[in-house]
Amino acid sequence: MNLPIKVSSLKKSFKQGFNFFELFQPHKRIEIFDDITFSLKHKEILCLVGPNGSGKTTLIKILAGLIIPDKGEVYYSGEKISVSSLRKVGVLLDDYRGFYWRLSVYHNLEFFGRLYGLGKKEIKQRVDYLCDFFSFDKPKKRYQELSLGQKQKVLFMRALLHKPSILLCDEPTKSLNYKLAHSVREKIKKMLGFIDAAIIVTHNINEAKFLANRIGLLDKGKLSIYKKEDFFTNNNA
Repeated sequence: MNLPIKVSSLKKSFKQGFNFFELFQPHKRIEIFDDITFSLKHKEILCLVGPNGSGKTTLIKILAGLIIPDKGEVYYSGEKISVSSLRKVGVLLDDYRGFYWRLSVYHNLEFFGRLYGLGKKEIKQRVDYLCDFFSFDKPKKRYQELSLGQKQKVLFMRALLHKPSILLCDEPTKSLNYKLAHSVREKIKKMLGFIDAAIIVTHNINEAKFLANRIGLLDKGKLSIYKKEDFFTNNNA
């Protein structure tokens, strides 16, 4: 059986910002990471931790097909990353502005559902199901009128609308109060009932401890993968 996620030898660097005094010199490149290799088993959650600027969000965006790596490969259920294989992936980024603010939540989700090729009836069924799953009772409310916690729920609903088998999240509880953050973590745990695997970026070590089967520490361009018990026993946190 193919693994839900397999990543092989990823490398990424970016050109250094413009410097007038180096105008006629070759552009320097800043290496973000090199030789990132790992895989996820079925029903496994990997939490990515590490210092600011270590490349966690860049890695998530490569896995989501939003950034092209310098080299390396990503496979979803044995299929190389492509438009087709990315339909298996749900992505949650810090993207509150990526909605039509004057439209209702339902019409926003209907729009994104159509982009995924879903029919009107299927969209309604999925929205009804996700509203129930997230205890969200305001699908007719304009997006601009929602609280931060409600917007976070809508981000999750958009990510799960097309029934992905894999979930990628970049700081899913960022800016949420303790009660809302705890509720989101509980929902992520329950999502393993209908997704195969998840990768979650977090700066909250307690969140990683609650959610993860394994911890990925990204630091100085290298990724080290630990069993959760080993990570905390060795005081890497």
